[in-house]
Amino acid sequence: MKKIIRRLKYFSFFLIVVFAGLYFFSRIYFSPTYKGQIVLPELSASTNVYYDDFGIPHISSISNRSDLYKTFGYIVMQDRFFQIQMQKMIGSGRLSEWFGIKTIETDKTIRSIGIKHYMTKWYAKNKVKLNPELVSDLNSWLAGVNACVKSCPKPIEMVLLDIKPEMITAEDVLAFSGIMSFSFSKAYFNDAVLTKLSTEISQTELNELVGEAIANKKLNKTSLFNFKSLSELDPENFIPSLEGSQSWVLSPAKSASGFATLANDPHIGYSNPSVWYEAHLKSPDFELYGHFVPLIPFALIGHNRDKAWALTMSTSDEIDLLLDPDQSHYTERVEKIKIKNASPIEMVMQDTPFGPVINHLLKSNQNAIMAWHYFRDDNNTLEAFYDLAHAKNLDQFYAAIKKGKAPGLNISWADKSGQIAWKILGYFPKRSEPFWKIHTVGQKEFQAQSDQSLMLDDKDIPQLENPSQGYILSANQKPPVNYDETKISGYWEPSDRFNALKQVLESNAKIDFVTQKKMFLNNHFYGAADRFHKMLQPIKTDEQIKKILLEWDGQATLENKSQGFYYIWIDNIMKIIFEKKLSQSEQEQFCSTSNYWKFATYLIDHPASTWWNDQYEMTLQKSFDQTLIYFQKSFGDTSSWSWGKLHQLEFEHPLGKVKPLNYLFNLGPYQVAGGYSVPNAYRHKLCTGAFNVSSGASTRRLIDFKNIEESLGILPTGNSGVPFSKHYSDQVEMYLKGEFRPQTINWERIEKFPDHVKFSPK
Repeated sequence: MKKIIRRLKYFSFFLIVVFAGLYFFSRIYFSPTYKGQIVLPELSASTNVYYDDFGIPHISSISNRSDLYKTFGYIVMQDRFFQIQMQKMIGSGRLSEWFGIKTIETDKTIRSIGIKHYMTKWYAKNKVKLNPELVSDLNSWLAGVNACVKSCPKPIEMVLLDIKPEMITAEDVLAFSGIMSFSFSKAYFNDAVLTKLSTEISQTELNELVGEAIANKKLNKTSLFNFKSLSELDPENFIPSLEGSQSWVLSPAKSASGFATLANDPHIGYSNPSVWYEAHLKSPDFELYGHFVPLIPFALIGHNRDKAWALTMSTSDEIDLLLDPDQSHYTERVEKIKIKNASPIEMVMQDTPFGPVINHLLKSNQNAIMAWHYFRDDNNTLEAFYDLAHAKNLDQFYAAIKKGKAPGLNISWADKSGQIAWKILGYFPKRSEPFWKIHTVGQKEFQAQSDQSLMLDDKDIPQLENPSQGYILSANQKPPVNYDETKISGYWEPSDRFNALKQVLESNAKIDFVTQKKMFLNNHFYGAADRFHKMLQPIKTDEQIKKILLEWDGQATLENKSQGFYYIWIDNIMKIIFEKKLSQSEQEQFCSTSNYWKFATYLIDHPASTWWNDQYEMTLQKSFDQTLIYFQKSFGDTSSWSWGKLHQLEFEHPLGKVKPLNYLFNLGPYQVAGGYSVPNAYRHKLCTGAFNVSSGASTRRLIDFKNIEESLGILPTGNSGVPFSKHYSDQVEMYLKGEFRPQTINWERIEKFPDHVKFSPK
């Protein structure tokens, strides 16, 4: 027996040594190179990369911008190899080549929309029109990326999946840019749901649902298709999507520092690796500290000593669903989808001048077309962001934005001269019918892309410049100025976050950095406490439970026991309201739109609404009882209802969906405060009965031109996507606590960083 025990000890020790050896070997072999020298033959001269304490590369080329972008391409590929390869596969609708039959529906959807097909055609047609410097920088970046594809170690994920890396092309960049843009819009959900609802409700109810000015336009009511199938178009099925966002810019008069400041936290679906890759680029004629999507070489948000810009989702209506009774001008293309461990399949797709035919996706026989502004010939979003990175003043800022037609974005600006501004990037057609209805091919606004008379004049697109209040706040709300709801079409987010942040900005004559840091973590659920207490007044229930629920002050803290109940109660109210008007799948689709929460809170605030059918208190009591039963069954007694126990965040890697790989690749779960429609926007999906966090701040940035060389920022996880890198998860704890790290552009400090890689051509 002693021998057996001794042998087991030796064997256990042996296993520990083996696994420790494998771990340390993996850290050395798979981790990016942070010190030393790398030969990159594509260079014309040496470049230097200095990594800060969080693995942010500061890349310097003393020769030219071409060498800068070649080095940057290599660096980002080294840190995000698997992520970039996967983004290429997503953009092309080729995930099934990696994951087999389980991702075939995603590939079918992407191929049906035809993003790679349309963007390849767009690039072939418009390449000669693009800024030659953009094309040169793009090609230089691709040269660096593909040098790493050929020489860098294959990432652990690709080893486990037994797949080979592929070279990256300009068409891959454009295709994934399209996928990202598609993830910013759910207009097709809103269009389809509201069109269906308009066939089931009275004119009075429609007025309350969408607004009288819009509802009273002439409407040809059309019931379209199977709403369950509409969920297959949801971009969240294959990519983290933009769910909201917040930014504010302060003038020197409003800022406590006496200089302009900019803050931004784009809300995007959580993932691991993070959505953003941070890098600081410098050449003799260019410098920028930027946040980059790994497969896109030009920053979507960034700053330098002259300017800073931010983005939030504008939620403008950029996708229309069209019916084409005549099937005019159809062309066909054949898409072959390869499937791992299975035979390939072929699909015949149809395209029109307006966009792809998506009948088969929608289970419709009515020739449904997806008309998306992103596919317009005059949409040049890539060049818009390239120009933003090079803009030096407000005129160049506006000129850059004008080049993009989709996705709809709010772009905010601040600069060293103290100017602040905001403008919507987007295309707004002049509508002859409500923007949210299903349209028909032949309507004037869908006849000719080249006819500029069909587009709103630039002066009619909302913008703000140096307003008297000294700040510009953007939280996906409807435009604050120059807004005509019959002209500017969009699905604006609820105003709760906007109002909570505005309250802070209005209550302080001067706003300092400490206040702005707190604004990112603002847990004020605007209007929720008053609404919740009003809902509870007529309720008959256990007095102790009612007392506990009434204690909530509307702060979305970890300890509160009412917030989860509030969300589910409203969901149950809406199910009763819609039970005779929408099927379950239609309700689920409506719930995924911004209109859902706005309309739900509107109804509760208006007990006399015709939607209640004179049963306001009865509906409140019935839905309360349903919610109480659900909570007691799902979560136990009230001692287990604290928000932190219910509301948790896990950063999930694509391979972490499969156990036990989650222990290697995933991070969390972590208890978090905040919530849906709260500035501290850890959002869960409504109407699911669960509170797992799906999206939130993808970064937090705080820039003050008084100290532009040391701005502040944070990522949710880390800058590297390599699980064995020391920078894979080194920002998580800081992010969860609301802390920041420096975003330095001070080269005297940068050149003292101990992690330094020299790139040379030989």
